[in-house]
This record gives sequence, structure tokens and C-alpha cells, in this order.
Amino acid sequence: MQDYTLELKKYCRDKLEIPLFGVAETDNLWFHPEIESLRQKMLFAVVLGYKLAYGVTETLMDGPNKLYFAHYRQLNYLLDRSATRVAQWIELKGYNALPIPASQTIDWENQYGHFSHRHAAVESGLAFWGRNNLAITPQFGAHQRWVSILTDIPLTPGKKLNMDCGECRACIGMCPANAIGENIQQFNRQDCIDMLKQFTKRGIGHYICGMCIKPCKGNKK
Repeated sequence: MQDYTLELKKYCRDKLEIPLFGVAETDNLWFHPEIESLRQKMLFAVVLGYKLAYGVTETLMDGPNKLYFAHYRQLNYLLDRSATRVAQWIELKGYNALPIPASQTIDWENQYGHFSHRHAAVESGLAFWGRNNLAITPQFGAHQRWVSILTDIPLTPGKKLNMDCGECRACIGMCPANAIGENIQQFNRQDCIDMLKQFTKRGIGHYICGMCIKPCKGNKK
């Protein structure tokens, strides 16, 4: 059976200018119950990542601002558009594909979507879990956003990274909710969500922050 990994990666790189491309098996990934039944059919998740601009996050002082929100929305648009194009590429090859929106909340209380792009990025070998509960890449740190396409096209999954944050603790002091601890197990998700709720009153209307992303720049640092 033909393996389409290299061909699809080349398409994403050359046609869509996507800097981060990975493949994960769906066995151990998180699915919302609404789409859990797809796990047995869609054996792979194609994970795509676009880089956040360092210049934008440098404008963050004590939480999200409108510059960051505008950039956030544009990246989500680019990701969703790219996922749609990748899904079409796959289906034209005769296989099934389901693009999962980059940022669509279906459970507002718990801040869940249909699928965890971050988990897929980690399982694909693109990233590792950071202290800030984000998927951290060697290239860009926390400066990327993700989207995924579930599919049954034959692909080769990546291998997980054997990496962590090491001695870096830059994000801990930046968190306005004091939600970040020494390791991911100590991350206080509820405190983070409560702070995001407060930030919606700034006229942005979305659950975003960006403060723990700001100092985490991967190889640039």
C-alpha cells in the first residue's frame, strides 16, 4: 500500500507554506464524545502548525490586547483554510478526511473542542508538553497554533520527542493567574480558565491570554 506521508508533507510545505507538519496515530489521542466513533475509522491525525509572530507577543504587557487578538484570529483562519485544502487533497486521492477547526469551543465551561490539537502535536513528534500546558516545539517554543485533519490515508506517524523545558522557567512568573508550576502536573487549569474569563471583559470577547507564550521562543532564545 502506498505511503503518502512525504507527498503530503511536500504539498503542505510548497503549496501552503506550513512550517510544522506531523502525523500521529489516533489510538491515544483525545476525542470529544461527539466524534469518538470516528477513532476506529480515522487512524491518523495530520497536524499542521503556523508560527505566531514574536513581534505581536512582545506587545503583551499584562494580558491579551487587540493586536494579539487580531493575529490570533488570522492564524486560525489560515489554519482552517489550510486544513480544508489538505482534506480536499486527501479526498481527491480516494480517502476520507475530516478537518477539525483550529479554535472551535463546544464546551465553554471546560473549554473543550472536538479534538486536542496539542495532544496530536506532541504524539506526532512535533512538540513536547511544557510547564505552561502548551505543546512546545524546538523551533518556535510556544509560538505556534495548531490544526488537525483526521484521515484514513496511509501515513507514517512521527516519533515522540524526548525533551522537556529543562531549566527554563520563564513562563512561571509571566502567568497572571499563577497557574503554572514546576511541571505540567502542577498546572492549575481552572485558575487559568478563570483568568481567561476575566480577560473577556477587555472588549476582546474570547478566552485568550498569551502571557505564558511571550517568553517561550524556542531556538530564537
